[in-house]
Amino acid sequence: MERVMYHLSILIASTSIGLFLISTHLINAEQRNITEALSEDTSLTSVWLK
Repeated sequence: MERVMYHLSILIASTSIGLFLISTHLINAEQRNITEALSEDTSLTSVWLK
């Protein structure tokens, strides 16, 4: 029983770390997409204003 609890805690810890890394990656990708979209909007606006 002790061994099962040990493996279960390892599984939970590794899953938590994996989910944290995936969510961090997705947040960074979303921020990049927003930044790219804003820079495209700015360049289109500057062309329109000329």
